[in-house]
Amino acid sequence: MKSLRSVVSVVASLVGLVLASCVGTEDEANPGRTVVLRYKDFGPQAAAYELLGYEWPQWETQGSGDPTEVSEIGVVVYRGLPLSAVQQIYPVVRGRQDYRYVSYDQAVDYCDRMLQESGDLLGHLKQTRRTIEAHLGEP
Repeated sequence: MKSLRSVVSVVASLVGLVLASCVGTEDEANPGRTVVLRYKDFGPQAAAYELLGYEWPQWETQGSGDPTEVSEIGVVVYRGLPLSAVQQIYPVVRGRQDYRYVSYDQAVDYCDRMLQESGDLLGHLKQTRRTIEAHLGEP
């Protein structure tokens, strides 16, 4: 059973690579519809948890005990696409790649609310919001 999961994981990765090579970059494939950011663009975890969940892979039951170990979690912000389509474009592949999916409205509302509540403490959210608007348009 474990080897079947490994094979499925490899096949899913290869299919993703083949599709990506056929359509070009993600921005060319989905202009103005998705942008992939990092968890830390919304973090720290204490602030971003309610929007994104924990800052460790979703297939793990807890984070690493090593504070220097950081998981790379992509946050896909989408607009004008159904969630199911976004999940097909950016699939979670257990043990290899992890994504969280956030609609444009959720992401912008979160940035605005956290900036209002925290002031300059989470000032990096200004840049996160600008990046989202640059790729997906203004509200």
